[in-house]
Amino acid sequence: MQADASQGHIPGSAFAEFVDRVAKTQKKQQLIERFLSDSERFPVIGGDSLAHFIYTGDADEVSITGDHTGRRINRLMHRVEGTDLFYYSSRFEPDARITYHFNVDVQNNVVDPRNPHEINSLSFRKAFWFGMPPWTPSDHLGGAGQERTGYPD
Repeated sequence: MQADASQGHIPGSAFAEFVDRVAKTQKKQQLIERFLSDSERFPVIGGDSLAHFIYTGDADEVSITGDHTGRRINRLMHRVEGTDLFYYSSRFEPDARITYHFNVDVQNNVVDPRNPHEINSLSFRKAFWFGMPPWTPSDHLGGAGQERTGYPD
């Protein structure tokens, strides 16, 4: 099955240009490895509104599900032909925080080895989150101090 070309690919983005370069070169793996090692965080953030989810590995197909696709809706990721690179690009509000996970070959929920922000989720089981650069945690996420626990001394 092939990913829907109208979803998960943002023409004109720097990442789309990278994908085009990979598709046209004979040195696909070297270009991918250099890109991955040069990237500081994953998903890869483009500007203040783009995020590019990347999965590399042995698979026939990889899908992504998350806050941005609908909790139980899997979107097929695009595969760069001749490589093990799968990607899905999305636009977000600049202050978005997103939870997501990958599915490999339909039923295998897999970790995102490049994202250290792992959580347990009722909807996704093991999942990952990221925040767009302007996102900051709400004060109530920092935990309650002794004076706010509701327990008397």
